[in-house]
Formats: sequence, structure tokens, C-alpha cells
Amino acid sequence: MNNLDSLIPINQQKGHSIKEVVFAIFLVQPIVRLEKFKNIDNFKTVKFQKIQDMQSMSIQFMPLQNDMPKRDVKNTGLQFIEFDNTGTAPRNILQISNEPNKTVISFHTFDYTRWIEYKSLIFSVLEEIKNVNTGLYISAFSLTYVDSFLWKEDSTIPLREVFRQTEGFIPSNVLESEDAFVFSLNKVSKSKIAPICDFTDKTEITANANFTKNNNRLLTVSHSITPILGEVEILDILLQNNHTILSDLMEFAHTANKVRLKQLFVDEVTEKIKLK
Repeated sequence: MNNLDSLIPINQQKGHSIKEVVFAIFLVQPIVRLEKFKNIDNFKTVKFQKIQDMQSMSIQFMPLQNDMPKRDVKNTGLQFIEFDNTGTAPRNILQISNEPNKTVISFHTFDYTRWIEYKSLIFSVLEEIKNVNTGLYISAFSLTYVDSFLWKEDSTIPLREVFRQTEGFIPSNVLESEDAFVFSLNKVSKSKIAPICDFTDKTEITANANFTKNNNRLLTVSHSITPILGEVEILDILLQNNHTILSDLMEFAHTANKVRLKQLFVDEVTEKIKLK
């Protein structure tokens, strides 16, 4: 048996290792009337079945008083959920995090098939968001892929056989680890693609953690590209002309993800997930 025959992509039946894809837009300021979104019928592309408030809780201790700690629960956004055919696991989630210092609208897909279909789905959801609230000012967006593999052996994952050692992304001592670990690599680069000014490139690798469902070890690579716009753009404008501007930016982020995975994985792994 080949040493990597026991490394199984999490979605092997679909021919890839993608566990989750997240597309997010970062807004310049909070949404003033969030209640306008609180209607599932606003969204036709994805058949959301549940809507719930997102909440944050802060606790204030009163050291000089005998009172119990004060708890302050605030609604910080909305979450829309579409479930899979079992009715238990989410297929798609739309989150509107509406906090004063960070307002983000993110769309999470757990049933990824092909890039063209996913990209089209994103455009449709963004159009529906625009129809609910025009004039949303955007400073950046991000595209995140989470790739996972199961290791069907009792031994630790042979990381030196999984990852390339010539690219220099992962230190040698990390590849020699037999313990569960998380390794992060962050980079900020200048962009030559208008209207992007800079972009951040973040890779996070989690290895040798036990997968609680069947006790297999799990290898996960999360890769995010976050283009930062040179000037604030209105979502309505980004969606004009058949989504040309946004389409180019998304293709840039998607291509950057594929390049990073090719840099990280050996050929045998990229063949397993049909990465071209």
C-alpha cells in the first residue's frame, strides 16, 4: 500500500477535499435598519428554513459591591440557515454580523460542487442583499476554502510525505511533529489588479487532531485571500455590468487559492483532489 493511500479527502465522493467555502464582504459601517433583512422571503436563490439572532454577551463584575455580575446580552446580527436533505446539518448559512467595529456579511457553503456554480450562487445572493439594502459601502472581501482529509491509520499523519518541502512555507520542525498542532502563515502583498490596493493571504494548517466521529486523525488546511479595495466601493456598482468587477476579483482570489494548494501539497495529494 502506498503511504498516502490512507489519506482520504473529506468529500471523496465529489472528487474534492473542500469541507467549507466562505465568501465575505466587509462593510464600512453597520447596517442601520437590520430588521429589513429579517424576512426569509427576501432570499429566493437559497431556500433558507431558519432565521435566528446572533448574540454576544458581556459580563461586568462589581468588585466593591455584593451584587451578582451584570450580564449584558446584545443582538449583533442575523443568521439564515438552509439544511441538507437530512434536515439536521446546514447546507448553506448566511450571516450578517452587525457589530460597530466590524460589520461583515458572510455566506458559508458546506455542499460545494464546482467553482462556476458557487460563483453564480454568490452573485445571486449579493443581488438579493442589494435589493434589501441598497448603498452598502464595501472596503474589502474575502474568499476562504477549508480543505480536510481523514487519515485512516492509527499512526500520525506523515506530513513530510503530504506537504512539499521545497517551497519553504512550513518549517521542518512543524512537519516532524507527531502531536496535534495549528500552524498559521500570514502575508500582506501589493496588488497590480485594480481596484485592489493590497491583499492579505492567510494559510492555517491543523494536523493530527482526532476526528471525534470515528477517531480518525484529521488534516485541515484553511486558506483565505482578502483583497482590500483601494477606494470604498458601493455594492450596487460592483454588481453592475454583469458583475464584471466583482467577477474579476473573485477569479483572482479563487486562482490564488489553487496556487497555494499546489505550493503546499505534493503531486499525489493534488491528484487525489483533482486540482488542476
